[in-house]
Amino acid sequence: MLHRVIPVLFAALAVGCGGTTELNGEGSGTDGSAGTRADSTGGAGPTTAGSTSGGATSASTASASVTTVTSVAAATTSGTTGNHCNGVECGGLPCHDGHWEVPAGECCPVCVCSEIACPDVDCPNGRMETVSGHCCPQCVESSCDGVMCSPPSDCASDRSFTRPDGACCSGCMPDVPGAVGCVEIACPDDICAKGFVRGDLMGGCCYECLPDPLFCEQNADCVLADRPHECCGCPEVISRRALDDDACWYSLAEPRTIPPECYPEFTCDALCGACPDSGSAVCVDNRCTQEILE
Repeated sequence: MLHRVIPVLFAALAVGCGGTTELNGEGSGTDGSAGTRADSTGGAGPTTAGSTSGGATSASTASASVTTVTSVAAATTSGTTGNHCNGVECGGLPCHDGHWEVPAGECCPVCVCSEIACPDVDCPNGRMETVSGHCCPQCVESSCDGVMCSPPSDCASDRSFTRPDGACCSGCMPDVPGAVGCVEIACPDDICAKGFVRGDLMGGCCYECLPDPLFCEQNADCVLADRPHECCGCPEVISRRALDDDACWYSLAEPRTIPPECYPEFTCDALCGACPDSGSAVCVDNRCTQEILE
């Protein structure tokens, strides 16, 4: 009789201590790894804030880890702000001088610029803009990205290896534009490389390519400008690089102080007429040109 009572007693103790046996206890499993507790519905129990689910990193760790990558697009978040963040991928621009925070109720970190003390910046060309991804204004220069310059070379006796104001590169420029000796051959139709223009537009020969002072890639690279004249003169289109290279130019849209040495010692007595409508400066076929609106 006693041998029948003992199994019944053990069964009763098991029921009194919780009934269901844990399949994978919270301690170490048989292989030494941490187990996952099964809840009453058969699903996995809640994970900690620092865990991962479905390959997505929790939002509480995203703000710390995202600073180690160059793009927010490398970070994904899920978990701590609710199930709606599961699988959400965070994309955006870098945060260079701010810090990342995940706003309450949001999934993705944002670049916060509060309490940022921006240093005083002295830009050589005086142009400053708040560039995307930066909290503080940056010096902005007209771009020459992708322009391949040739190394210095020996030039003919009537030329010098120089960089024209506004050009990206140096080249063998005529000392006296239009006075160089050119071979009498048909001008080719070949297009010059980026940043260069057909030589006869720069006082050279039509079959050569010379650095282009009017090179541009977008309308913002061009500007309507004027400068002091000995006699009559009107505004013209130049590149922003030319504006930066020569302090005697000033933009009609962004006037600046002109150094005294820019003004001619003598001026003519002619009665100058009104200048025609100056239109606007636009970039067409990688050259700054004047657009007249009719």
